[in-house]
Amino acid sequence: MTTNFQYLATALAFSQSRPFRKEIYTNVPFFFSLILVFAVNWVFVFLPTPSWLTTFFLFEPFTLQEGDTTASYYNYRYWIALGIVVNCITTFVFEKTVVVKLTEVCDRRQRQKKTLLFEESMDLKAAALKNAE
Repeated sequence: MTTNFQYLATALAFSQSRPFRKEIYTNVPFFFSLILVFAVNWVFVFLPTPSWLTTFFLFEPFTLQEGDTTASYYNYRYWIALGIVVNCITTFVFEKTVVVKLTEVCDRRQRQKKTLLFEESMDLKAAALKNAE
């Protein structure tokens, strides 16, 4: 379940718009499918244990059985939700800071290499034309 949130956070973080792409909401099917999957996953995080959905998806209840009584506890759901939120924030911050800067550095190096190769090829052509004369 938490893996779905990681996929969603990564999809949202890496579909960053400017300066690389158009805004995410312009791709309507992708945007609404992300919203739908995100909402369904949040429902599963906070879904009460005894329900037809938990039975259908084979979710195991978190219960504590002591003698004749069975106690269900939901504390773990808040910890899962906290972990999901922290992971999403970390993914967005990493994408907006580290990945963007790294992309700019790599693009700058690639442009410099292309410029050097172009200048070398032009120098070779100029030298070949001088030799031909």
